[in-house]
Amino acid sequence: MGAVSSALAAGVIFYFMIIAAANIKIVLDNNVDEINGIEIDEEVKRLDTLAEKWRITYHEETHWSRVPTRMRAVLTSSVVFMSSSCYMLMMFNVHCFKEYDLLYTIQEHLDGQVINIVLPLGQAAILLFALSCVLLTVFLNWATKATRDAIRDGRARRTAEISAESPSPLQQRNLTIAAGEFDVEMELAGDDDGPKNDNCIRGSSSEQIESNKSRSKSNGTVAPSPAW
Repeated sequence: MGAVSSALAAGVIFYFMIIAAANIKIVLDNNVDEINGIEIDEEVKRLDTLAEKWRITYHEETHWSRVPTRMRAVLTSSVVFMSSSCYMLMMFNVHCFKEYDLLYTIQEHLDGQVINIVLPLGQAAILLFALSCVLLTVFLNWATKATRDAIRDGRARRTAEISAESPSPLQQRNLTIAAGEFDVEMELAGDDDGPKNDNCIRGSSSEQIESNKSRSKSNGTVAPSPAW
């Protein structure tokens, strides 16, 4: 009876999920102009641009060809340890843990110690899993620091270049982002070096002006210069 009730509940949930998705699509299709006319919050637009810039920079800094040898070894070791742990637990599970039933007791079947349920091979598998997690954390911390350094030092690609190559849904709504407007390296890096950051923003803005002029010439239009 319990299995039948669970199946019915799952069917009802699935049915309402499909109905909800269908109605959402209908509303979106019937109110396209109204939805497109909604103004985008400036703070949301700024954060969306920063997130897109972080994502692209992170992808570039962690490309395998740019990862240092030491970090390559760390990530490779993490993958090997995790794979070994999974295979050990799946293929040799009877050698990793003692059999324990719902009606068993710790005193009688595990000699009074809960940890006795883990056999030596299971301890090795758990150790490999823990080592893999530690190494992965080391790599992720390095990747985060490398991304922050790239943005802070001005090595990150400009926002306009990112938008042109991989526009997000927010940027597809014809949002014109002025060069340097969201190029706030120090906000992501947490650095208070004001003059250096100002030079980075000024430099990126000059690059964007030249880029806009080049695009305008090729398209036969005149690109307006941003006002500062």
